[in-house]
Amino acid sequence: MRRLQGFLSSLSTDLRYRGEDIFTLVTECAKRAGLTALSVQPSEDSFENAWNKAINGVCAAFPLQREDESLLREIGSQLGKTDLEGQLRHLSLIETRLAERLRDAEESLLQKAKLCKTMGFFVGAATAIVLM
Repeated sequence: MRRLQGFLSSLSTDLRYRGEDIFTLVTECAKRAGLTALSVQPSEDSFENAWNKAINGVCAAFPLQREDESLLREIGSQLGKTDLEGQLRHLSLIETRLAERLRDAEESLLQKAKLCKTMGFFVGAATAIVLM
């Protein structure tokens, strides 16, 4: 998720200052962020279809929650369809939603880590009692 944040930030900057097509920009930003699975190939289809094909590959390789998959798919829903400012606002919205998902994931990880420590303590104590 942190790499995806870097990807979105880089894409926003490149959209604003480079005049290349969306396929090239997304592929280059994905490579820089270490997310080569998000690279899209220029095709006769729309960008959204090419993006969804890339997301299908990501979802097949990595177990994602529905909300995360939906967020990934939403990234490609407006790119290349609206004017520059519309695309930048869309990416800003996605970045905000991604930050919320990341915060939720970190909280969940913290709770699960505490649970694992507690369970380890109790299993160890139970084993010690049984061995006595």
